Amino acid sequence: MISFSNILAAIVASWQDVPAVVTAMNGDPEAIYSTITSRPGEPQYRDILEKSPWPSILVSHVTTGLGFRGGFNQWRHTFRADIKVMGDVVDYPTLIVSLVDGIPTGGGGLTLMQCSFIEGVDSMEDVVFSREQDANGKEFYRMEFALQEQVG
Repeated sequence: MISFSNILAAIVASWQDVPAVVTAMNGDPEAIYSTITSRPGEPQYRDILEKSPWPSILVSHVTTGLGFRGGFNQWRHTFRADIKVMGDVVDYPTLIVSLVDGIPTGGGGLTLMQCSFIEGVDSMEDVVFSREQDANGKEFYRMEFALQEQVG
């Protein structure tokens, strides 16, 4: 099994390498970051999310379990990205497409859906977006997705 913390770091690095995503973060790639100390649903995570700046993308690991594909059990990891940008400054649909299918600078022209974040893991599956509100009523987007390890 590949460590979820290594996958998490690879997700962040990949999104930091997509120009359209960094542009939505006012040009600051460090606004795309992760937490491994707390998981969604825990009080500590809510505190981290509330304190995260605007704009930012906070990426976290949700679960790891066994998936089944092609007759084989494989590790399946689910992740969440809480996306906080100002809607009047950033075009959300364009940002969402860039997070799923953007072209990383170091990707050789391949989109994120054509390559994996880290060796041994398939590209994103089961991508779901939802609109959320923080404690102050500010709207942000939440992206949940799965990554399945490759057999072999």
